[in-house]
Amino acid sequence: MTDTQRFVRFDQYGMYGIDWENSEEPFEPTKIEDIYDNAKFGMTWERFFMKNKNATGSIEVSNNNDILVEAAKHDINGDYIIEDDTDKNNPKYKMVERVKIGSLGDGQYGMVIKNNDENVVFRCDGNEAKIAGWTINEGYLESQTKVN
Repeated sequence: MTDTQRFVRFDQYGMYGIDWENSEEPFEPTKIEDIYDNAKFGMTWERFFMKNKNATGSIEVSNNNDILVEAAKHDINGDYIIEDDTDKNNPKYKMVERVKIGSLGDGQYGMVIKNNDENVVFRCDGNEAKIAGWTINEGYLESQTKVN
């Protein structure tokens, strides 16, 4: 007998792994977003992605985002912020972009790291290199604000 709740499938969407054990219904995707929302890992024409065990983080390698690391946003108490809790056994967390490597837009390539509040804490591209608001120069750091 085939396990329709936990499997690796290869179909018109790509190849992906599903752990659907908390549902009574078999997993039957009708659009590519069903794969991105529910699969633990996958490879499609658009991207390769992996999620962590609790779906609180993911890594994507794609032609749209190059390399992208996302993590579930948490509140001041450290609790994850839930974006959609329709399925009580499988809540969808609010994800924030934490690391981006590759195309940063406007023809710039490099790396950006953001904190939980989505503020840039590190950026290095063809024009600038900054960490926490400080410009990284050869041999020294320079603050944007003057200290008296």
